[in-house]
Amino acid sequence: IIYVNEYMAALHGYTPEEVIGKSSDLFKSDQHMSQMLKIRETVLEQGSFHAVETWHMHKDGTVFPMLMSGTLIRDADGNPLYITSTSSDLTERKR
Repeated sequence: IIYVNEYMAALHGYTPEEVIGKSSDLFKSDQHMSQMLKIRETVLEQGSFHAVETWHMHKDGTVFPMLMSGTLIRDADGNPLYITSTSSDLTERKR
């Protein structure tokens, strides 16, 4: 993670300083890691993913639903640099 806004960090129970420099796997439980790997594969192959429902993990270990979209950012030579993404908490909508 090279950037996270305060809302996204707090939603997961962290401050931005606690997550910057860490892997986004921090937000995934072991049982949902295969889904994250599929999303990464999709974005590397297709350049983006849209409106994918995922499960994120709070710092205390509880999981909650998120709706995510993302785009792969490449350098001038076409090499992957990072993925930028947007997420929405679906907890209230699911209730």
